[in-house]
Amino acid sequence: MRRRLVVAGLLLCGVVVATWVALGLLRAKDLQRVEAWLPAIEAAAAEADIDAFLLAGVVYAESRGDAQAVSGAGARGLCQLMPSTAEELALRVDVDGPPYAPEDNLRMGARYLRELLDRFDGDVDLVLLGYRMGPTRVAREVREQGREAFVVGLQANAASPWNYRTQVLESGALLRGRAGR
Repeated sequence: MRRRLVVAGLLLCGVVVATWVALGLLRAKDLQRVEAWLPAIEAAAAEADIDAFLLAGVVYAESRGDAQAVSGAGARGLCQLMPSTAEELALRVDVDGPPYAPEDNLRMGARYLRELLDRFDGDVDLVLLGYRMGPTRVAREVREQGREAFVVGLQANAASPWNYRTQVLESGALLRGRAGR
């Protein structure tokens, strides 16, 4: 009996380790896909006067660098812009479409981040929450609850937009490190 438990435990450990390795390889592949877009990400970020690795983190979190990504809600491209948002942004950055080229999707995503940075006075936490939840909702919650109460409430919830914000910042920092910047 004890021998079977040991064998079962070793098999379970092997499955866990194999899963970790597979997830690590998947993450590395996703990071490489985003890294392939870094020249276009940097150009779009420079045009919008934002940090390129903030945009790269958004691209990682939103699409894992898949320019053809489409969400269940209909968001599209590297920056996963909703069609109505993309149409508005396309007018402001002088982009033809739809469909939009991946570089144009990056330009529109960068512009959207710039507008959110301006709206939320450079508060990157609120910017990323606005990107995920919608800026009107974030502004309303901050107005009604106060910034700190709103953020603490999000942090207390395991399945929260706060996790998105963390993923963007962590992946952006990882991509910056991998790029040597």
